[in-house]
Amino acid sequence: MGNYFKLLCFLFLTQHYFLLAQEPILEQHKPGQKWQAKNKGNVTYVFPSAHSQRLKRSFFVLDSLKSSIYSGIDHVPRHIRFIYNNRTMVSNGFVTFFPWRSEIQTPPSQDFSLSGNAPWLNMVSIHEYRHVVQLDAINKGFNKFLYVLFGDQALAGIRTISIPDWFTEGDAVFIETMLTPGGRGRLPSFYQPWLLNLKELGDKYYEKQYLGSYKHNIPNHYVFGYLMSAYLYSNYDYETVGSAMVNSGKNWFFPFSYGLALKKKTGKSLNKNYKEMASYYNSLIPEEKEVDDLVFDNNIKRYTNYDYPKYYKDGILSIRNGIGDISQIVYTKNEKTRKVKTAGLVYQNNQISLADDRLAWVEYLPGRRWQKLTNTQVRILDIESGGTKRIMKREGVTNFLFSQSGDRSLTLHYFHDQGQVLKVHDLLKEEEIFQLKSNVGQQWISPFWVNENRIGFFEQNGKEHVLVIINITNGFRKELIIGNGTPGPAHSYKGYVFFSYPIGSVDHIIAMNRANGEIRQITNEGYGNYFPYIVNGRMIYNSLTAAGRNVAQKNVKNIGEFPVIELNPIKPFGLKGIDKQFSQNNSIKESDNDNETKKKSPGALMPFAWGVEFLNDDLDMSIGLSARDALMRYSLTGGYRISTDLDERGWFSRFSYQALPIILDFEYENLQRSLDRAIEGGNVNFNWNEEIISAGLRLPLNFTSGKYFNNLLMGASFNQAIVENFNQDIRFLDQLSNGTFQFTDVTLRFSHILKTSHRDFLPRWGFQVNAGNRISLDEDDFSASQVYGWGDIFVPGLFKHHSFKIRGSGYWQQLTGESLYIFSNRVPLVRGYSNILFGNYGMFSLEYSLPLWYPDIKIGPFIYFKRFRGSIYYDRGKGVNNENNFILHQESYGGTIKTDLNIMRLRRDMVIGVDINYRPDTKNVSYNLVLNTFVF
Repeated sequence: MGNYFKLLCFLFLTQHYFLLAQEPILEQHKPGQKWQAKNKGNVTYVFPSAHSQRLKRSFFVLDSLKSSIYSGIDHVPRHIRFIYNNRTMVSNGFVTFFPWRSEIQTPPSQDFSLSGNAPWLNMVSIHEYRHVVQLDAINKGFNKFLYVLFGDQALAGIRTISIPDWFTEGDAVFIETMLTPGGRGRLPSFYQPWLLNLKELGDKYYEKQYLGSYKHNIPNHYVFGYLMSAYLYSNYDYETVGSAMVNSGKNWFFPFSYGLALKKKTGKSLNKNYKEMASYYNSLIPEEKEVDDLVFDNNIKRYTNYDYPKYYKDGILSIRNGIGDISQIVYTKNEKTRKVKTAGLVYQNNQISLADDRLAWVEYLPGRRWQKLTNTQVRILDIESGGTKRIMKREGVTNFLFSQSGDRSLTLHYFHDQGQVLKVHDLLKEEEIFQLKSNVGQQWISPFWVNENRIGFFEQNGKEHVLVIINITNGFRKELIIGNGTPGPAHSYKGYVFFSYPIGSVDHIIAMNRANGEIRQITNEGYGNYFPYIVNGRMIYNSLTAAGRNVAQKNVKNIGEFPVIELNPIKPFGLKGIDKQFSQNNSIKESDNDNETKKKSPGALMPFAWGVEFLNDDLDMSIGLSARDALMRYSLTGGYRISTDLDERGWFSRFSYQALPIILDFEYENLQRSLDRAIEGGNVNFNWNEEIISAGLRLPLNFTSGKYFNNLLMGASFNQAIVENFNQDIRFLDQLSNGTFQFTDVTLRFSHILKTSHRDFLPRWGFQVNAGNRISLDEDDFSASQVYGWGDIFVPGLFKHHSFKIRGSGYWQQLTGESLYIFSNRVPLVRGYSNILFGNYGMFSLEYSLPLWYPDIKIGPFIYFKRFRGSIYYDRGKGVNNENNFILHQESYGGTIKTDLNIMRLRRDMVIGVDINYRPDTKNVSYNLVLNTFVF
């Protein structure tokens, strides 16, 4: 076990060095954007010039709260850059080791289960800075020595194997909740699904709740992490919980170092703490009355949501999604459900809009070239014909709603230079008739139509949510205070506004009187009710169950019969005995520290980091230096590498400049090569010196605009190899001897792949192709030419999550000429056969794959089996050499059994298995290990 764990540690310590022959395509900001940089203590805030006023407020908040963010861990981290990206519609943030930086994606979230009652920039900045504190806190003692030697990659590997992801994310959610009036710990829609799993499935075991499952829907490690962290903070002092994490990082070379550190600090094992946590939260689950007459069956093994239900022609429209389903518009009538349309990359605003036979929703629209330029579009479906059209492409739309008549639209936009903007359009006249811009301190969520001339939305001011109603004809504005909870999307009916809101620890639907603000509780059953939609006094809505968000209905014609209630302040869930250490949000001082604002580009080269590299084409080992700049515009790698089979060793360097539409790649290698070949019963050693220079261009493009991911990569390179000191008078055709070899290499890759669900391991529909041409230059010392291509087609199998994969591949290459050289093979071959030299080669493969078992079983803390899957295949190929009239037919068939598993409680999945191959010509059966290493 000790040697095995050392190997595992080694793999994780070097995980960031898994590279292709070319530098990876970096996620980049679009070149030409103007940046400013502002230093405040140990943080440099990097932000777009046009957005500075709105962003500087969050800088002040974060700077004022730093001492509280250090709480428990008690560590002041080293300097870091916070880069604020406002050219995207994604609401998120992250921290990376290489380069050491954090990125904040500035658009406020429209997902009410994420946004909370706090300014988005404050909440996400606090969350990410807590990560900075966590990740840098392990940079001490022996780890500091490793950092000096191997750079940030060593720290990244140490964190991965020593500190569970649930703690880093859950602890950050806890901090964001305690230091702001919002935070996900105050949102029932965030934590209630986990509590329902606990109620229905029991506490099971730690591995399943943390590592996930393909059998049941397990909420992600953010939810589990918050509940675990909140429980630990409630039962132990802050230093105990924080120091357990730090000590785990220090002692990473011990298996299960976090569990050992936690037991040393608390006197209880990790499993014991988990069991007590589950028992505690189980006692907090309210005994609610079950919802009557749910529309869909509740099957916990087929977790499925039917979101945002709408009445349509005596039936129900909804968006179906779940553990085994991608987002689809479905229509249900007379207990039969049919698919209407598969949606694209649905933007999470919790809203769709129906008008007559038109259904509209918002989707993400990725940038063509620059990954940081994700925008949105509005998709409108004609329900009767099934056709769709896209409007408002790349206009920053976050919400789109038809008016009751369908003649007008209400849209909420996010513009990087203006913030949020509400617009009303006359769809018949195709003109804008109303516009409202948010102020710096305002944040809007979930707009809705009150009637044809009034609109409403929820405004968050950092302390509470306010219902705002505006007359678009005269601009009259009315505000009704709600409270510090987060309201869900609303629907207006008979002078009331219906929406979900936390009552205790459960979201229920309430109705607010537009005239006087009186509130009536409409639902009082289930474990979460959302997305009300009312027609003729009949309300349809989502009811949260352990099997997904089902659909329920209720008569609300006599609204006066529902009880009047007062809303209580919303507190963080699950906490007990927490003192005021974190409650410092009222002491925020928005004052500058007289630090200079720099008006130059912040993309200076990051400090060098170096370590061991693994090239995943042939597992060569390298030791070298690597560097990237903060804006991910260029990457530099250099060092010394040794082939695992001792075929070559020598110096190498690579430089990739990616701040232009076309990526520029340069590579230099100076190698000593040595290999043995069998000749007439004996082995002959060949050795030589080889100097390789290459320069290339790549153009990656993303054409995704709907349910299929469409990606294109075109590349071309010039390559030169100079060989000296070749020690033999003969050579093999796949070797060079003394001389110069120059060739061009042109490649093309395209994929058209349907998005997948959690249970899919192959796409249900799609195809991918790879093709290329390599040819030597005229008047060179060697002559070579090769054209190759291969592709896969995916079609559905006989049952759900079953899949056919049809593969074809082939090549043609030059086999005559003086000083002939043969390029290495780049296409799949018939399984069970070695690579044989042909002038023309083609193969066909048919493979059927299916899931076999979702066991969710563990062997102690060492291995957790999540899924077994298998495949059967048939391969057939033909190789031809016209020069000697040699033809070889190849045929084989077999099967593969794989398992998806986690080892040593590490969240990264591994896929291992065995391939059994049979060749009819030799009647030989062979067995091969299938190892997909870690799935990142």
